[in-house]
Amino acid sequence: MKPSTTYSALRILLFTLTTLHAAVSSAQNTFDSPPIPPREQAPAPVAPTRSETGRGPGDATASSGNLPRSGIDETQDFGIPPTKELKPSHQLHGPTPREIPGGSVISTQALRKLLQDKQSGVLLLDVYGAPSALPDAISVVPAAQGGTFNDNTQREFGEYLQTIANGDKSRPLVLYCEGVNCWMSYNAALRAINLGYRNVLWYRGGMEAWTQAGLPTRSNSGQAR
Repeated sequence: MKPSTTYSALRILLFTLTTLHAAVSSAQNTFDSPPIPPREQAPAPVAPTRSETGRGPGDATASSGNLPRSGIDETQDFGIPPTKELKPSHQLHGPTPREIPGGSVISTQALRKLLQDKQSGVLLLDVYGAPSALPDAISVVPAAQGGTFNDNTQREFGEYLQTIANGDKSRPLVLYCEGVNCWMSYNAALRAINLGYRNVLWYRGGMEAWTQAGLPTRSNSGQAR
């Protein structure tokens, strides 16, 4: 083989290896480009029969003034017991519990007040990945996945939270997804709790309660609505 031919072959090989490395790195950086899990059909929310008092320090009492305009009660009790185990990835859509072990449930009105407090240091984490999001939310859709608290998702989520929370595990984290029939943010909240974060707030009402309360959102391109 001529020297020029050998050099050309080496250049092609080097280019191929470089491209492959970049593709692998990009695939592993899931929290910058989060995939959206396939959506199953969620059951229709059950109409509330009574107002119930929220539980945990982040909750607010549900009253006619705090309900979304549609009348959906974000504190509705479906009779689902809380669990410390991650929900499997193929079962992320369905009625959820009213509580989460190791964390607190936060209502729409309590969340609005928390976000208005510029000294709270709260991190709002979007586990839904829809075209619209709550203002200033950070997308962490991969954290919704089922699995274990020792898997790669847990490790990568831990590294990401370490970065955005500046290593402060007392910093308030609010996680949300679609609404009371969505387990995605429940899984992500459990993952954060198991990573040692001490102020994890699960926004059970999610996008559904937020938008039906007439509160502002933004598109994922950053434009306010």
